[in-house]
Amino acid sequence: MVDCLMALVLWCAAERLLTGGSANKNLGLVLCDLTIAVFIACLYEVFSIAWTGTTIGKRLFGIYVLHRDRGRLSISASFTRTYAIWRTAFGYGIPFVRFVRLVRLRHGAERRVALPWDGETGDWMVEWRNSGKMKD
Repeated sequence: MVDCLMALVLWCAAERLLTGGSANKNLGLVLCDLTIAVFIACLYEVFSIAWTGTTIGKRLFGIYVLHRDRGRLSISASFTRTYAIWRTAFGYGIPFVRFVRLVRLRHGAERRVALPWDGETGDWMVEWRNSGKMKD
């Protein structure tokens, strides 16, 4: 979510610079902005995870996504994981479907069930490292 928020801020700043900004936006334009921001965040996530194993948001919480042999993911594996998140968690961006899916995933996470895109079927694993920034 941190990465998506950063992409939204980046997109809104770019849009303001390119068009001079507009205070009169209808719901369709707001949804279009959100869709573009999610697209930017997904592209960023694919390349960032492939190159560094993490994103800025994941790094804040000490989360790294690695290949099962503890190496970096390929771009295709990173894309597959990001697409699975987009499909499974965000319901292809459809607002009500997204809400229902996120609620279901939260209930599963509370029961300590593995997230669908990070299960045993993928070529990747999620590792939590102590980032040293937060104290217990």
